[in-house]
Amino acid sequence: MQTSRANRRLFWLRNLGGLAAPVLVSLSTAAGLTAGEPPALLQPAAGAPANGTGEPAKGDATALTAPVPSDLPSLRRLALDKQPSLAAARATLAAAQLKAKALDELMVPPFLRKDLPIRRQQAARGVSIAEAQLCQAEWQTLYNVTRNYLSALYALEQQRVADDAIQDLGNLRTFVNTHKDDRNDLIADHLNRLDAYIRLTQARREEAVQGYQRAIAALREAVGIGPDGCLDIARQPLPNLSAAVCREEVVKLALARRGDLAQAILAAEVVCLEIDAQEAQHGPSGQTFAAGSDIHVVAPLHGSNDPDYKPGALALEMPTLLPGSKSDRVEQARALSARAAAVADKTRNLIALEAEDVWLRWQEASNKKQKLLEARDKAAAYSTAIRDDFQNTTPDGNKRFKFRFEDVLNAGLLAAQAKVEYNQAMYQADLGLAGLERVTAGGFLSGLDPQLCNNGGH
Repeated sequence: MQTSRANRRLFWLRNLGGLAAPVLVSLSTAAGLTAGEPPALLQPAAGAPANGTGEPAKGDATALTAPVPSDLPSLRRLALDKQPSLAAARATLAAAQLKAKALDELMVPPFLRKDLPIRRQQAARGVSIAEAQLCQAEWQTLYNVTRNYLSALYALEQQRVADDAIQDLGNLRTFVNTHKDDRNDLIADHLNRLDAYIRLTQARREEAVQGYQRAIAALREAVGIGPDGCLDIARQPLPNLSAAVCREEVVKLALARRGDLAQAILAAEVVCLEIDAQEAQHGPSGQTFAAGSDIHVVAPLHGSNDPDYKPGALALEMPTLLPGSKSDRVEQARALSARAAAVADKTRNLIALEAEDVWLRWQEASNKKQKLLEARDKAAAYSTAIRDDFQNTTPDGNKRFKFRFEDVLNAGLLAAQAKVEYNQAMYQADLGLAGLERVTAGGFLSGLDPQLCNNGGH
């Protein structure tokens, strides 16, 4: 008994390291490092149709149903009520609470079940594990909604770029067709070339159109509306937010608040208590806590050796029955407890790695965004200047023009490409902020949800 208690003390001295009550924080107390004074997310213009195409839906039976809010904060809160994953997590928590209550109220003489006090301790930790799982599921749900909402906005932005490019190419085609007979630098083949670029751009536009539809379908699932629900978002730009947070702070917040780390640590203590439970049992075999309960630790994902390195996690091991004499069972429980401690250590390391990776990706996108903004503006100005000169100047004495058709076309394509890459960097930067919010379980607030920032939590 003394040995197992000493093992528990060593385990907690080794693993607590800054982890205390904050690990079990739920959305009701979510508050932490905010990114300065985040600007409010742009809201739809008054009277604007809540529709990604700019037109009200027609001939759709779902149009008769109650409209779903189209702004991000409202969708996030709706998801907390409607997402089935959260309903399942709340049911798991309720079941754990009922099991703990049943054990507390079980009237069994101590000499019949000497392990009963230990089972009650394990059940109490099972409740805490279920609470941590619910907390983690809530933040994952908020991230899923935010990610798919941003994906829909990104698809609309890329659709706008394609529309502008098609219009510019069409205007250039009209000019070439009008002046091909009175300018020696314009030929009929230029029309075929422009037609090809217009068709290619129209094809790329279809990717954005379908990307929007896929994002809306994923957003509907993330919110928990169901396949028959009607959901569209109003056209608005991607949020242009900035933040100041260091990598070390992100890692610290992640290790202090993540529910999956809390689950691993609490599960390790549950397994460690099994040593005492086996010491209290007699007979040729002994049941473990796994025989009558589930500690609700989410199964880890396997790692990947693809270009993006993703190490795999470890899973707990606990059979429902340990065979052998008391001393043999105790040694088996001690070995399983050592594995559980290793699982907690591995989980800590994986969460720290994930937090660093999310921060680095956000940092990369933020740095690219500023540079690509300058590239976009300069490319647009360059394209406009060349096009205006090409269309409004007269030839010199040798009927030569300052700019050629190829110059105008290439400048326009460069401007469109710069817009596309800038939008992508904006999208990745916004996703990075949402990822920082998720990976720290709300310790960092992205500014994408002004209500959360203003209220300090849900």
